[in-house]
Amino acid sequence: MAQYLKPEVQRWQPTGTTLVAVVHENTRRLGGGTQAGGLAFVAVPLDGSPTTRLLTAPLGNGFDISQNGALFVLAVQVNDTSSRLALWDARSNVSTWLTPLENGVILRGPSFNPDSTAVTFGKAKADVAPGTAGDLGLFRVRVSDRIVSQVRAPVTQPFFSSTVDHVRDGTLYWGRVYEGASLEATLPSGAERTFADCATYQSWREASPRVLVVPGGCGTGFRGAELIAWNDVSGEKRTVAGGASELVTAADWNPEGNAIVAVMGPASGASPVTLVTMDASGGQRRTIAGTEHASRVLWLRAGIAYTYAQRDASGFGSRPPYELRLSPVAGGAQRTLLTSDDPIPWLRFVSASP
Repeated sequence: MAQYLKPEVQRWQPTGTTLVAVVHENTRRLGGGTQAGGLAFVAVPLDGSPTTRLLTAPLGNGFDISQNGALFVLAVQVNDTSSRLALWDARSNVSTWLTPLENGVILRGPSFNPDSTAVTFGKAKADVAPGTAGDLGLFRVRVSDRIVSQVRAPVTQPFFSSTVDHVRDGTLYWGRVYEGASLEATLPSGAERTFADCATYQSWREASPRVLVVPGGCGTGFRGAELIAWNDVSGEKRTVAGGASELVTAADWNPEGNAIVAVMGPASGASPVTLVTMDASGGQRRTIAGTEHASRVLWLRAGIAYTYAQRDASGFGSRPPYELRLSPVAGGAQRTLLTSDDPIPWLRFVSASP
């Protein structure tokens, strides 16, 4: 275990409103240049207290963090054809395996259930020889006793199952993965809904339509699309923003679930994307000044947290510095909470007080 999960604190628990920024670190070569490295989990208090590096780990096949910040689960690749779920308890600094080693089996997209007592994940046979790769379905492992059970049958080739989110009412969001992913919902009743073959889950709220979705994203060169409010019970889809002249790349509901913040910009690329707030129907739009080059976004009671990075010369990648910033909802003076030489592709909210 020690060669995979490397804690950098003796123990940790969030205080106040806290984010965990997940940095995709580059490994610097001795002869110059860089190559893709692993992940660094960094606790970022929104009150301006010092940041804390919590854990480093290989990139793997996905991760999740419990709502209270106590538990971190990662799908760790232990050899070329096998992976396992590893669990780090930040309160006690104890790391354990959640799943056994199964040679030739790959695990993907672990996601805690709402009370963090179990983890749902995708499981598939590895491509060890022609014709051997194939999905095995969705599974769930209990944290308390490590008992694993199957919760959904396999999908057809060439797709693989991978979880996305498991929300408070018990709905499980997951995808059929292959050069991108679909967005599927398994409701508490067992009924299933499909949004599209290619779509990215953004955010969830209690009231219908519950899910914000950006369609597209399969293959390469994704630049954004419409923002859709999806009623995953009735199947109804409503365009909230975006279209022929403007593209949305990310979005989040506000804590009350009655307004949206979106990362959006002109389809022409003539100006950079920025943060735009709007009501739940896409009206009453307001651009937040000074948020150009935003990427990921979370709307919290303390403000709107977002990652920042300017485009590189190619127009498709980004370049340092990479920053995590906090903007007042009404605009005004912003604070930079974290600066990194490496990308910050994921943010997780882990405090009990959003």
